[in-house]
Amino acid sequence: MGEEIESILAAVTFLKGMALGKTSPRRGRWRGCLEPLFKRPYWGTTWIVQEIVLATDIYIVSGSRSRSFSWKILQKAIDCYVPDARDTREMEVVAQLVHIRRSFGKS
Repeated sequence: MGEEIESILAAVTFLKGMALGKTSPRRGRWRGCLEPLFKRPYWGTTWIVQEIVLATDIYIVSGSRSRSFSWKILQKAIDCYVPDARDTREMEVVAQLVHIRRSFGKS
């Protein structure tokens, strides 16, 4: 997903907390924590849709292993996501990737 940046650690921690039900998915906090992750150029590449739809297991890595997470964690967090008019296009793109993968029968 690219080189390591410090804001990604907060985003990954937030995602994992949401997936485990330990972090509240409040809108303002959601946007503040995850926007740096979702604005990475990785999500806007053409091939990423193909990679996400066709892969059996997905593990997303940004820099070091401590800033990595499985697709299942991202999917659980997106399931808590409530779209807001102030959300960025990038946040919507990631939510759509989860939807596309599900439409192909992948979880």
